[in-house]
Amino acid sequence: MTRSLTNKLKRRMVQPLGARLPRFCVHGLIGAFLWVPKCALADEFVRFVPPTFLAGPVISRAAGGNTYSFRGKPPHAQASLSLTQVEVPSTLTRNAIEVCATAFLEEIHRLSFDLFSQKVEYPLQVGPYALASWRWNGTLLSHAKTGVVSCGIIHGRFLAVTFEDNIREAPRSFFSIRETLKSMALGRQE
Repeated sequence: MTRSLTNKLKRRMVQPLGARLPRFCVHGLIGAFLWVPKCALADEFVRFVPPTFLAGPVISRAAGGNTYSFRGKPPHAQASLSLTQVEVPSTLTRNAIEVCATAFLEEIHRLSFDLFSQKVEYPLQVGPYALASWRWNGTLLSHAKTGVVSCGIIHGRFLAVTFEDNIREAPRSFFSIRETLKSMALGRQE
């Protein structure tokens, strides 16, 4: 590749998306992002209004289920919450809830060399359901973090609720997250 072509590509890659797309494409994308979640949430399995310091959801769809991700805004900018619902594999017959939690904890451990996790006695209340919970502490991206991984089987699907924040802010953000999860509705609207 010639040097001028390489330089053009580098300049183009650091430009914001709007500078690289025609104006009608940008407006179309923005309109799609604003319209789709409102329509998609109308008959979703998970219906939830997050605390005001969480923005979202960003919805990731897969054949077996969905993940709803919320990211923190100041003063809880490092907070996050994910709600994942997937079909329970028919091959999974024993310890299904522990298998679900272990999958999430292994992913966190992959990102944190000093992860400590432990199952806690008290379940996480999600709507009318009580989910088994694990608490973890570790360093993620050079920040001391703490979080909760909770799993259960509801209406024949796994529901995994994970949330985290930096250690200093977690007592306040976790209280708000727990309180709002109590009002979450699960199941398709009729």
